[in-house]
Amino acid sequence: MDDLFLETCRFLTAEEVLSASFALPVLLPFRAASLKLGRLLQVRRSDVFPELVLRGSVPAAVLAEVVECVSVMRRFGCAPAVVFHTPALAQTLPSSDGDWRLDCSAASIVGVTLALPFKRVRLTVDGPGDAADADAAVHRRAEPRVLQALSLITTCALTHLVLARCHLAPDHSTCLAGILAASPMLKVLDLSYNNLDNEAVQLLIRKGLLNRSLDTLDLSFNNVTHALLPALGSGLTCLNGENSNGLKVLRIAGLREAAKNATHTTDPYYHESIVEHYTSFAKNLASCTSLVELDIHQTFPRLGTALNRILPQTNIKRLHLGQTNVAYHNLEISPIPSLFQRLDPSFSGLTHLILSANTLPLQTIESLSMCLSTTAAASLTHLHLDATSLTDWFFTAHILPHFQNLSNLHTFSATHNKLSNDSLLHLSETMLENPCPKLEVLHLSQNQFYGRQAGQSFASILLSTCNSLRDLQIGYSPLSDCGIAALSDALPHCRLQTLGIEMCGFGDYGCFSLASAMALCESLRDLRVRDNFLGDGKGVCAFIRSCFSRSRLESLDLGGCFLGIDAAVSLAEVLLAQYAKSKLKKLELSRNAFKDLGVQILAPVLGQINGLRQVGFRRCELTESSRRHLVEMMTLNPGLQRVELEMNPGLIVGASFGLVSGDGHWRDALGMLEGVVLNRVK
Repeated sequence: MDDLFLETCRFLTAEEVLSASFALPVLLPFRAASLKLGRLLQVRRSDVFPELVLRGSVPAAVLAEVVECVSVMRRFGCAPAVVFHTPALAQTLPSSDGDWRLDCSAASIVGVTLALPFKRVRLTVDGPGDAADADAAVHRRAEPRVLQALSLITTCALTHLVLARCHLAPDHSTCLAGILAASPMLKVLDLSYNNLDNEAVQLLIRKGLLNRSLDTLDLSFNNVTHALLPALGSGLTCLNGENSNGLKVLRIAGLREAAKNATHTTDPYYHESIVEHYTSFAKNLASCTSLVELDIHQTFPRLGTALNRILPQTNIKRLHLGQTNVAYHNLEISPIPSLFQRLDPSFSGLTHLILSANTLPLQTIESLSMCLSTTAAASLTHLHLDATSLTDWFFTAHILPHFQNLSNLHTFSATHNKLSNDSLLHLSETMLENPCPKLEVLHLSQNQFYGRQAGQSFASILLSTCNSLRDLQIGYSPLSDCGIAALSDALPHCRLQTLGIEMCGFGDYGCFSLASAMALCESLRDLRVRDNFLGDGKGVCAFIRSCFSRSRLESLDLGGCFLGIDAAVSLAEVLLAQYAKSKLKKLELSRNAFKDLGVQILAPVLGQINGLRQVGFRRCELTESSRRHLVEMMTLNPGLQRVELEMNPGLIVGASFGLVSGDGHWRDALGMLEGVVLNRVK
């Protein structure tokens, strides 16, 4: 059992709950008068689950029973962490020991008295956020509700504080520094994607880094520059003292250099001062012997250049250098070649190497090849070469010959490159001769693989790694029907759990091949076939029926596959026949052609799948005729948390979608009139 959720859903009796065979994760509806929660958890204490999540409106009687039961389980050493998604529930409980956690929006915590000694606090800001846009995160306005929420967190038991993307501004630094000073047990501090400047972070460093227990610090993508590095380096030295365990994880991605103004133009020592800051910081890192992970992606290359000299002296095992090659003052500076020249056999502790989105010239590739040819490669578990302009010659001459040294490789990713069938053929032959026994993740999407030969090569890779490979992403390559047919032959003989074949150019014939394979494949959990021209023929109907014949698929992405009414009918029929034992959690049907009639067919069936959490109907040309069926689906299925309806101009979806408070209480997360994402209120 993974997690146990308590929230306002349809009522079950105690007998129904106690006799149930739990699915993962568990969604447990309740009736306070009939459900003996304490008895339930004590009887099942052998099925230890890590978290008990409380959200919605939990009756006081059930809440008291939860606290009593957790106390009993703690005596047996198997008590779960209790996560409050609704802060108001916590104010009714007396202060007691336990692993109490708070994960909520800043608005919901305002005005609530928190008596419990929370160990982990994670605050979010209402509304959608763009996690990938660092610039948008930096320039967000200050959020007053966050400041009010921070003033309520006064627990000295705090060990984890996550405030990523919370619109934190310099005005928040004093309040946040007070929290850090009052939290001597704090281990994890995440302030990424905010608007904190150098002065604000320096104040936090003086307060927070006096805390000797801190082991993870994330300051990525704030409005800080290289001038912060001396203060940060001094803090690292302080954390590496005799009475401290030392900082283990440091993330300062997105660090910027101060803008060059007129004064700097006339100052001959401007660039020398920047280099001095980087060099001083690198020396401080060298003295931080406890550091095992360093993330400096999207920073200026001169920081990487300074780190080259000290890297072999550290114990860093996970190194993220993605997107460090950027032009500055008409100069292109790459720290990567000298970095790999410094990686000699004595530096054998590196486990994660991420070079994504770098321009790797010949010198860099040769340096990487030298590194992989040594015994240092044996410790490498994650190698990312995405968007590095890899060609067939670079890959076959400098990377593949050393695959036999990567005996512990877990993840290899080389997406967005220029690899063709020749590279893929050599890779399959290499893995056949020297299998990577621990390889579980292989991502090769958006390369130049095509046709039957590519499909046969992928099938060979699957068969040579059949006992280890779990995740294969090969989308956005024109494999066509014959390539998918060749790949399908290997699917029943491997233990693959995730397969991505998006935009591979196959149609009805390829669907027949996949249908035969899916009927025999028991391990697959996540299948992504979006943006293929599947149409509405017999092949796609057979494929859809075979996807659920084993009732193990948890996520199915059919977006942009030109599905029509026949495909919708086949999907509804197989889901209706399998709904009682279906494991489906996510179904993506966006950008298809079944329109209102398809929703009318599918909605009643989707409302009966208890485990379903997310459904996508974006850009399906829906109109007001679909409203009643969507409301019925959302009301019938209490576990459904997200319904995506963007870009349906004919469906006017606003704050009043036709749902009432209670079990059907939903909110409009985007506020768009022409289609929204609806999220159930926690």
